[in-house]
Amino acid sequence: MSWPRSQPQENAPQRKRRAVAALDLGTNNCRLMIAVPRRNGFAVVATFSRIVRLGEGLVTTGRIADSAQERAISALRECAEMVARWDVAAVRCVTTEACRMAANGAAFVERVRVETGLKLDVIGPEEEARLALSGCASLIDVHASRALLFDIGGGSTELCYLRIDGNDRRKVEMEAVASLPFGVVRLSEGLAEGSFAGEHYRLIRERVARNVREAMPDGFLEAANGESHVIGTSGTATSLASLHKGLKRYRRREVDGTWLTSDDVERLADELQAMGLEGRKKQPSIGEGRADLIMPGCSVMQGIMDATGFGRVRVADRGLREGIVTDLIAETRAERAKERHRVSSGAHAG
Repeated sequence: MSWPRSQPQENAPQRKRRAVAALDLGTNNCRLMIAVPRRNGFAVVATFSRIVRLGEGLVTTGRIADSAQERAISALRECAEMVARWDVAAVRCVTTEACRMAANGAAFVERVRVETGLKLDVIGPEEEARLALSGCASLIDVHASRALLFDIGGGSTELCYLRIDGNDRRKVEMEAVASLPFGVVRLSEGLAEGSFAGEHYRLIRERVARNVREAMPDGFLEAANGESHVIGTSGTATSLASLHKGLKRYRRREVDGTWLTSDDVERLADELQAMGLEGRKKQPSIGEGRADLIMPGCSVMQGIMDATGFGRVRVADRGLREGIVTDLIAETRAERAKERHRVSSGAHAG
C-alpha cells in the first residue's frame, strides 16, 4: 500500500549554520522544520511532511510493523538529507506514542540511527505538552482565564490544561497534562468503510468527553471565564479550518489562528460524514491520506469541546516542531554568548 507524498518545500539555503532543525515523528505523520532565528522569533526556510502511519496495526500486535518501519525510514532518509544540505547548527528529533508503546520501539529507534544518522528522542506526554504549548502560546486569547490545548495524534490525544495569569496575560501555566488513548489511527483500525458513524461515533464522542472531564484539574471550569477556549493543534483541526474557509489548496497562513465555533465543528463533521469516504478523498482539505481518519478525529475534537463547554476553538498549524525550534534557538544563542564571553575574557587576560 502506498501513501500520498508531501514534497519538501525548500528555499535557497542562506545563512547556513544559523539554522536549526526540528523533526517530529508521530504515529501518523513525519514532519520536519528548518528555521533561522529572527529578532522576534524565527523564519521557516524549509519543511517536509509525509503520512507514514507508523502506528498501523500497533494496537493489535503491540509492535511497529515492518511495512510501517519502511515507510518511516524512507521519509526519515529524506529528512536527513535536508538537514545535511542545510548544515544546521542544532537538530532535535522526537518521536511519541508509537515508540512509547511498541515492544520493538527501542529497536526501531536504533535502526533509524544506523540507517539515517538521526537520533530519535522518545518523549513522554509532559514533554510533548510543554513543546506544544511553547509553539502555540501566542494563539491564546489574552482575555481568557483558562484554555485547553489538545493534539489529536495517531495513537493518542494529548491534553494540556492551562491557567492564564490575570495580572500578566503573558504568563501561561500548565495546570495538568493528560494522554488519552484516543488516536485517529487507533480508532479507525479494524472498522469497515463508513462504520465510524451514527451510534459508534456518538459513543466515542461521549467516551472522550468523559475522559477529558476525569483528567480535568479541580476548579478548572469554575475558574473559566467567557473568553476561555480550546486550542487545537492537529491534522483534524487544520483540515476542518481549511474546509470551513473553502480553500481549494491548503494554505497554512490562512488556516493558522482560525477561530471555529462548536456549531461550525458540528456542521463540518456532518458535511464530512455525508460525503462518504470517496467524497472525502476528493476533498482538497482532506485528501486520500486523511479520508479514513478525519471522522475519528472529529469525534475526539467534539468530545473535548463537549467536556469543557467552551464554545470556540482556535486552530493552530503549529506545535511540537515550533516548540523544539524555539528551544534550539535559545540554546544556540546562549552557547554563542558563552563563547563570546570566553573569547573576551581571554583577550582581557592576555
